Amino acid sequence: EQKINGMYYQTVSAYTKSGSNLIATGTSNVYLSTDNGDTWTAATGLPGGNGVSCLAANGANVFAGTSGRGVYVSTDNGATWTASSTGLPGGGTNTYVGSIVTNGSTILTSATNNNVQQTMYRSTDNGVSWSLANTGLPLDYSAYYSMYRDGSTIYAGGSYLCKTTNNGDTWTQTDNGIPTYSGVSEIRASGSNIFAAAFNYMYRSTDGGANWTALSG
Repeated sequence: EQKINGMYYQTVSAYTKSGSNLIATGTSNVYLSTDNGDTWTAATGLPGGNGVSCLAANGANVFAGTSGRGVYVSTDNGATWTASSTGLPGGGTNTYVGSIVTNGSTILTSATNNNVQQTMYRSTDNGVSWSLANTGLPLDYSAYYSMYRDGSTIYAGGSYLCKTTNNGDTWTQTDNGIPTYSGVSEIRASGSNIFAAAFNYMYRSTDGGANWTALSG
């Protein structure tokens, strides 16, 4: 059953839940539902044509990454938003956010303005400020477009696949079996299995991401 009343046939690319609210990205805005998706209203405070590409929630705090305008933060379950890109490359001007993930009070985001090779940043003050959390990551101008938390381990996928077990203090490249620059676009876990989608293939790891095997169709 379609539940798009109030979205005006927007294409949904990301969604999350904060409190009792559902939050979803549309083609031109972020939409909020307080009735389990029956009706939706546009959130306020986000720039027009913001191109929100990713969402993450931590209690009442919700974080939205945009394609060119940096990070926006909501402290009221997604109802209103304010810009929050201090410390990110470009400071919100031409700042492209690939992915964002939360782990308790730590928020990690991969962001770039195509002028720096350091693309991973961390906030411990709900997005008020950001600082580099890049130790161990291969230098690359491209952001990581998929991040996933499995317990205390956070995976980041893009040109490479890397992981951290200490909230971004250090990272380890963990893509043995996945060709470099395959473009890891999605990461998920099921029990002891980790799955990664990359360049028309699905890969599986049974040893915490140390080694990967392509799954045949």
